[in-house]
Order: sequence, then structure tokens, then C-alpha cells
Amino acid sequence: MGRRSTTGGVVPHGAGIQLTLYYRGERIRPTLNLRPTEANLRHARRLLVEIREKIRHGTFAIADYFPDYAGVADTRALTFGDYSKRYEASLSKKAAATREDYRKQLRAIWSPVFGDRLIHEIRYSEIEQVIGNLGVTAKTLNNYLIPLRGVLAFAVKDGAISKNPADGIENAKVQKPQPDPFEQSEVELIIEDLAANAHPQIANYFAAAFFGGF
Repeated sequence: MGRRSTTGGVVPHGAGIQLTLYYRGERIRPTLNLRPTEANLRHARRLLVEIREKIRHGTFAIADYFPDYAGVADTRALTFGDYSKRYEASLSKKAAATREDYRKQLRAIWSPVFGDRLIHEIRYSEIEQVIGNLGVTAKTLNNYLIPLRGVLAFAVKDGAISKNPADGIENAKVQKPQPDPFEQSEVELIIEDLAANAHPQIANYFAAAFFGGF
């Protein structure tokens, strides 16, 4: 039975094999219930590579590999609804009206679609699909996106996901209204009404403004 020291986060530990990895900013050291033979140590190294890759992509669930390990909470079990509540609770420095707007937007638009979904399962394409079905103005859409981005950014900071799926979604362009100048006949009616009902200086001012191009 081989019990030589190894590198790369895999070492014999008593009658088992201990792994060392970093998850959500913490170093954890779960132990595999495998005899530390050369074959099992090689298996443990391959397993550690797989785990690190999943951590990098935000798809690692500690309970899938180490169900009895109690060293760290598994945020992958949390839903979008869970993080919506946490995000709302973090907005204490925002104005009350802003907090209420975000709460209403989350509950009216995003929670009906994503509320019960595990936070790490939400994809960019799904968000785009929801946006495509909203049928709202550009300004309204941009307002709806603020709390959505906030919830997902909160989950990133909490270590539940490694990347915000809303990062690639850009704000819609808000079109400025085109000028709608008065017709000549409308201008003449306005000037006539001012001349009849307002002080002469007011009528003269607007006449100069209309015809002088102010």
C-alpha cells in the first residue's frame, strides 16, 4: 500500500485520502473514504481536477461529492427567489421609493419566471427570452433590468455563481421624441389670442420668439 506524500491537494490521511480545495473563498479539506493506494490517489487527483473545473464554472455542489461534509454551506441549493430576498434586504441605504420599485419589479416580472429556479441554472438566453416577450418601452425595460442585475450580482459576490448571466444584456436605446413645431396657421391663432387676451408685451414676446427662431 503506497503512502508517499503527494502534491496538488491530494494526500493520504489515515485510512482515507484528503483533498484540499478552495470554494467560496474558503479552504476545505474533505476526506474520501478510499484507501490511499496509488490507483486511488490517481483517481483522487482526477476527481480534484473535475471539482476545480466545476468550481470555476459555478456548477459545483459540495453535497454531490461530499454529502457529509459540514465545513461550508452549499449556496447552489438557493433559488432566485432566495437571492431576491437577500438582495432586497441589502438595499437599506436606498431611498424607500427605490426599494419599493425594485421589490415590485422583481415580484411582477422576474420572480414569476425565475423565482423557484436554482440560481446557478439561470442562463443568458432565458433572460433574453423573457425580455423579448415583455413588450414594454425601452425606458421601462431598462428599469426592469436594474433589480435583476442586482440580484444576480449579489449571487456572484456570495459565491453561488461565478458569472452574472445578465452581464451581456445591454440597456435598450431610449429614443428622444422628435420636435413637433406648430404649423403657421397655429402660430397665427396663438398670436391673435395673446393679442386679444394678454398684455401687449407678452404678445410681442411670443411673436418675436415664433418668427425670430428663438
